[in-house]
Amino acid sequence: MDFFQQEFTKAMEAFQSQKIQIQVQQPDILQSLGISKDCYENLRKLLASSKFKDKLEKTETKDLKKYISDFNKLEANFNVTYLMICAMFGYDEKGLELIQNGADVNQVNNEGLTALMFASIFQNDDFVKMLLENKADIYLKDRRHMNALMWSVLQGYEDIVEILLEHNADVHCKTPNGLDALHIAVEKGFTKIVEMLLEKNICVSSKSLDGRTPLMRSVALPDSNIAKLLINKNADLHETTYDGKTALHISVICQNCKGISLLMKHGAKMNCKDALGMTPLMFAASVDNAQLMHTLLDFGAKETIDDVNKFKQNALCWAILRNVKNIAHLLIDAKSKTNIFDINGYSPIQYASKNKCPEIVEKLLKDKSESWHTSDEYLVCLLAAVEENDIETTRCLLNFQNKKHILSEIFETSGKCDSTSLFTAVMSGNKELVKLLLDAGADVNAVNIFLQSPLFSSVLEKNLDMTKLLVQTYKAKVNLKDYRGDTPLILAASTKNKPMVDFLLKRHASRHLTNTQGISAMMEAASSGCRDIVGALHCEGYNLELSDSQGWTPLMFASFSGDHSTVEFLLDVGAKIDASSNLCATSLIIACGQSQEKAVSVLLDRGASVNAKDLNCQTGLIYAARNGHKAILELLLRSGVDVNQADVFKRTSLMHAVLNADLESLKVIIQHKADCCLGDVNGITPLMQAAYMGFTECVQELLELKVPVDEANLAGNTALHFCSSWGHLDAVAILLLHNANPNVTNLNGDSPIMLAAAKGHDEIVERFLNCDLCDVNQCNTKDGRTSLMIATHFNHLSTVMLLTKSKVHVNAKNKSGNTALHLSVMKGFTDVVKHLLTVQNIDIHSENFSGMTPLFLCVEHHQYEILELLLKPGNDVKKTNRFGQDVITFSIKLKSLAALQILQQRCQISPAEKNRYLEVARRMSYFEIVDFLQQWKPSVNTQEADNIAPFTLQASIKKEPLPDIASMTVNNARSSNDHDLLSTSMEQQMDDSDRCSVNSDQILNLPIDDFKASPLFNLSGDWRGATINANIFTDRTRNCIIGKENTLSDQQS
Repeated sequence: MDFFQQEFTKAMEAFQSQKIQIQVQQPDILQSLGISKDCYENLRKLLASSKFKDKLEKTETKDLKKYISDFNKLEANFNVTYLMICAMFGYDEKGLELIQNGADVNQVNNEGLTALMFASIFQNDDFVKMLLENKADIYLKDRRHMNALMWSVLQGYEDIVEILLEHNADVHCKTPNGLDALHIAVEKGFTKIVEMLLEKNICVSSKSLDGRTPLMRSVALPDSNIAKLLINKNADLHETTYDGKTALHISVICQNCKGISLLMKHGAKMNCKDALGMTPLMFAASVDNAQLMHTLLDFGAKETIDDVNKFKQNALCWAILRNVKNIAHLLIDAKSKTNIFDINGYSPIQYASKNKCPEIVEKLLKDKSESWHTSDEYLVCLLAAVEENDIETTRCLLNFQNKKHILSEIFETSGKCDSTSLFTAVMSGNKELVKLLLDAGADVNAVNIFLQSPLFSSVLEKNLDMTKLLVQTYKAKVNLKDYRGDTPLILAASTKNKPMVDFLLKRHASRHLTNTQGISAMMEAASSGCRDIVGALHCEGYNLELSDSQGWTPLMFASFSGDHSTVEFLLDVGAKIDASSNLCATSLIIACGQSQEKAVSVLLDRGASVNAKDLNCQTGLIYAARNGHKAILELLLRSGVDVNQADVFKRTSLMHAVLNADLESLKVIIQHKADCCLGDVNGITPLMQAAYMGFTECVQELLELKVPVDEANLAGNTALHFCSSWGHLDAVAILLLHNANPNVTNLNGDSPIMLAAAKGHDEIVERFLNCDLCDVNQCNTKDGRTSLMIATHFNHLSTVMLLTKSKVHVNAKNKSGNTALHLSVMKGFTDVVKHLLTVQNIDIHSENFSGMTPLFLCVEHHQYEILELLLKPGNDVKKTNRFGQDVITFSIKLKSLAALQILQQRCQISPAEKNRYLEVARRMSYFEIVDFLQQWKPSVNTQEADNIAPFTLQASIKKEPLPDIASMTVNNARSSNDHDLLSTSMEQQMDDSDRCSVNSDQILNLPIDDFKASPLFNLSGDWRGATINANIFTDRTRNCIIGKENTLSDQQS
């Protein structure tokens, strides 16, 4: 039913769209020109009362030159010259005087109009002659491409047209719309002017922009004389517009019978079609004009009566679609084809059924045969008539003689498809239609795709009269079930329809049936709070403990709805008060969960178990606390409920009140001796939860009850931890006033001030700083970080500034030996570094346990902006770390040219230092660094550095294989005891020009036994042309490089 309705509606909308495309004519394309003329008429009226025109009128002709300085000046307010004013008002003598005194006869205004055009517009033929005699240009065009001839034709001034034609005016001039003088004259119906133009051999077949010829315009006129003139001049009768319409189409659209007769007599073709396949007969069929139809039929249109357009619709379809009944009858009588289907799959009789045309339907039925059922055509007709509540058409369709044969075939192929019409009639509430259909054999118990019979529809529509008709008269079954298992009685109860329920019960509807979810009619009534329906459905022996698939009984549904009268009734008739659902919920728990105070009161008065729990161990008290229903809380507490009962997460009603920030409920529960120290499964107490939420009133209330202020949960967090981390300043202040310990740490080693610093809660940090008990230098028990380090780590500049103003130890180190400055450098927090450098006693040379100072970290982490900040005057750039390495050497080993460039600008080196740095770079084969260092000019005043190798290698007495340097990385090197040496193979260190016999070198990285005074090894050999003889002492030399040709002897052996 719905599918057909949608499809049929689409078809009708498609037709309406076609009708608009075909029927709507182009607007009068001369309209814009007419408006222009009206504008100049208004200008003439405006000028008539102006000083400009008054001056011209009062000035003597001989004095014009004396009083008018510039004859060709356009008056700004009117856009005309004096000559144009003369042309408008016919001042011939003054106009001639102006011309003789120098006025430009061809001067144009801003619209391109000349005096000749103004004279033509305002029918001043003498002025036109005078202008032409004074060499006015007859061929000039205005901005609309209109010349003087076209303006005179537009106004129908025959005398001026004749004058202009005598002076050889251009008859072929066209506007951008393709209009010439002939088009204008025909459109306006000026027969005499048309004759004059035709005498000048103007083109009779020219097309305007819309594709129309003068002949097409002429056949739209009631007078056919112009059309005759054009036809006599051999105008093409078969020429088409750009949408394919001929002159015959247009004459039919304009309902011009004279034009049709004229065209047909001169050989027009009746079978012509436009771009949409529309014939003249189709256009005629869409209007209620019998004379027009007869005219076409008389001239042979019957030959095209069965032609179809691109939508596969013939003329009969159009007549029926437009609901033109007289024309439809004419076409049927003329033997038009009736068994035709359009592009939407619908036939004329289907459209007639939809348009409430019983007479046409009856006439079309006579031509119907057994072909009905092939496309369900009959059923579509029947359904369309029923949907429109059209009794006459429905009766007509049901009474035709071949109906029984067709329906029997439909039953065999499609089942009870005709029930769709019955459903539609029932839903519309039209009893007469329903009777017609049922009397004709429709099945009252037929079901739709939802397994619902018409009775279901009448119940859902709450139409009791229709229900009585179906059940009493036509014996509809009252205990059918739809796809959800609902019966009509269940649906009536769910819609709160007491009269419907009473009637169905009298007709033996079963009150015990349930749907697929186990819900009965009584459950539906109880859930809706319908006490009267529940009473009607109850009878002796009714099982009140019958439950649905969730285990809910009628009493539970009534408790859910909160209808206390229904609850009382069910209890009076024996419903079990403490019966539980599949989730162990009792009626009391359900009522509390839905905040049904009256139902709760009734259940408590009747002795419901107040401490019953559901599957989640939640009692009615917990549900009331969750819902914040103070009245129900008081009812339950007065009934002796266990106030400390907890749910599966060990949350009591007090905890739920805190979770809801419900202070009133909280106070009620506390007054009944609730244990305020009970924690949940995570050890969180009400105080902690209130602190976490910033529920200060609750915090205050609980602290006044002397709850343990420093109690911790399973993660070691106290209430002060929670409010500090979440930024609740008021809660922090209250807890500190009640002597909360600010130095207690959680399992992660964090104190409250550390959590506040990590989140950047400055107000809370400041509150701790003002607390005498708070240790601002307390370290995290796991990683050794202080609050300052934590604030630095998270780039909270304002917090860092706040902490450094207090007694915080700015150079304190964590368990990795890093200070706050180290951390800020590694993270690249420039603003924090800037501030820390302003702090008194900040140590920029502080080393972590890896020997890394902030300067070293800048190089390693490419923080060059921070490096420049650290290299302020007074800072010793060449200060070495515990491994004897300075920042320049470190930069060389990390191949950080950018760092070296900054260091070059900020420090000076001696020649000896330069040589040592070059030696390091060469050994590392960093030739780009070598080039840079060679260009670094040392200072002669720089004191020689100590003659100590800038890097060392720790030797080992253990006889282990030499490590593969190729596999070593910066991190690997730093993880060993030697954090300084970064080297590659000697083969990579030398370029082609500096390569010697040494093919490869290896690095020896062995731990040294510092307790031995005698040399461990003796090294002798040749390296880069130099002889090396050296003893290796553990207290002076830790690194050595040996070439392939060198020898190493163990002095221990």
